[in-house]
Amino acid sequence: MIHKTRRIPLKMIEVDLLIIPIVDWLNSFPGIFTLHSCQGDYLESGEERFDCGGAYVLFTGDNKKSFAQIDLVLAGFIKDAMEIDFYEGLIRYTFRFSTKWHRDAVIDLIDDAQR
Repeated sequence: MIHKTRRIPLKMIEVDLLIIPIVDWLNSFPGIFTLHSCQGDYLESGEERFDCGGAYVLFTGDNKKSFAQIDLVLAGFIKDAMEIDFYEGLIRYTFRFSTKWHRDAVIDLIDDAQR
């Protein structure tokens, strides 16, 4: 399924509309760079569709202070939703949101942290 996207001024990349708050917030930290993202496709119940998958943000970074700040805001959510891998000399981090509720709750946390 193709999602509607719009350009955001960070790196002028195409980003699914519903995941922009998370991508924008992560990229606001020094040394943090988003590589890929998707807003996910969910059933009416809020669960991810088995054929499409849930939302995710794949990013990298080299600033420990930024990771500490991200962890402070998302501490209750990222422990179960974070994957880490090593690819072509890069440590990559992926937030996966298995339910619509999970994605939207993280967006709410980010909104609260920015106020």
